[in-house]
Amino acid sequence: MFTLRSNRIEDFPFEEYSELNLSDLQEQAQEHHLNSYNSWMLPQIVAHLATWQLYYRDNGKICQQQTLTKNINSDDWWSRGLWKVITKLKRSSLVKHQIDPSSTNYSALVPLYWSAHKRYNGINYSQWSVSQEPNTNWMLEDSLAEVLTWEIDPDIPPGLGYDWDTDQLSCGIPGWRLLELRQIGLPKTGTKRDNPTSNWCLRNTRLTELKDAPKLLTTMLAQIWVAHPTLRTQLMILDPNYWDQMPAPIIDTDIFKKPVVKDNPLPWHEPSPWAKTASV
Repeated sequence: MFTLRSNRIEDFPFEEYSELNLSDLQEQAQEHHLNSYNSWMLPQIVAHLATWQLYYRDNGKICQQQTLTKNINSDDWWSRGLWKVITKLKRSSLVKHQIDPSSTNYSALVPLYWSAHKRYNGINYSQWSVSQEPNTNWMLEDSLAEVLTWEIDPDIPPGLGYDWDTDQLSCGIPGWRLLELRQIGLPKTGTKRDNPTSNWCLRNTRLTELKDAPKLLTTMLAQIWVAHPTLRTQLMILDPNYWDQMPAPIIDTDIFKKPVVKDNPLPWHEPSPWAKTASV
């Protein structure tokens, strides 16, 4: 039986995660009750990551691979295990209640490595370099990397009633259409659609312009779950093209009261064999 030694991440056995495959990773997280320590573990993890030295490419963008290479030694099993927990483990296995206002800054829409430097060091997400090659965005969670590198199928349904421009904010989809997509994609209970904050992604989008889209992309664009205006934060990526911008609400949310969040955080070599593909 696992016994917690202290409420310090330095004492937590992240080294035990360093060489696990995905299924064993989930099992180990359950054995350690990993998502039960959110109140102290998550702020400490982010504060620790913010101390890393960043390495820049000639084009001024931060290189993910070089940053990992310079900050994690080949025999640093603890840091390798923490890296795997952050980037390969389902976020729900690390964060228990992602829609809890105290946890939204650690949800699946937040790149934890990047967010540490944005929060503490003022480094925008747009300053990071992202590769279109699979399994090379070492410091991003797999599901979020999929969103930021996804290319929309140009063979979209006709008669949309708007110009399709994937480089525009929210992929060029206007608010009225995003609201329609939300209505299409949210489950229906009786005569009413489910609360948009209760569903982490849209469904039934295969006949729409979001067919085959990554699940988290539908979350961002339809502004559901933690991307809802009453829950979203500046540390989330809420648009696949403009990572530091917060899109306008697709509906008037003045009738909602935004929860008050008390956030009190504490004051990579050649292509790696560690990379695996995971679900979010």
